[in-house]
Amino acid sequence: MFSVRLLVVLPERLLDLIIGLAVIAFPVFVSLRPNLRLPPRHEAWLNPLVGVAAGFLGGISTFYGPPLMLYVFGMRLTKEEFVPAISIMYVVAGVGLLLGLWVMGVASHAELGLSVLMLIPTGIGMWLGRHVHVQLSERAFQRVLLGVYIATGLTFLANAALRG
Repeated sequence: MFSVRLLVVLPERLLDLIIGLAVIAFPVFVSLRPNLRLPPRHEAWLNPLVGVAAGFLGGISTFYGPPLMLYVFGMRLTKEEFVPAISIMYVVAGVGLLLGLWVMGVASHAELGLSVLMLIPTGIGMWLGRHVHVQLSERAFQRVLLGVYIATGLTFLANAALRG
């Protein structure tokens, strides 16, 4: 709940900078550590740590991606394992954020309803993405994923610059 409160009080420019830098950090880190591998024996203590980091970042920015993506990337899942794993993580994180916004009184019932309606285009996008993803090799999938993260991070940084 603390991080949801920060979402309300931090200036949008600062939030854009935090999100942009966090999102770009993922592909940079992956490029510097391409052989990063998370041994399964570390999952028990890393699961809650990554959950807290993603929850905090998600609470202040509504963007959970970087910690989750780095964690799942380190697990070296195939693209067929990666997509459902990250999807479940985002659903759980989204429900947590929704509850946090509702409990903190940040979102009205109408805004929450609109958020639920946005699941329709989200579902369509996921369906389209699934059709593209099955046609990509593992290597091409990784490149596209990193490219999307860089583009997303740059968009947040551009928004921060425009707000400045």
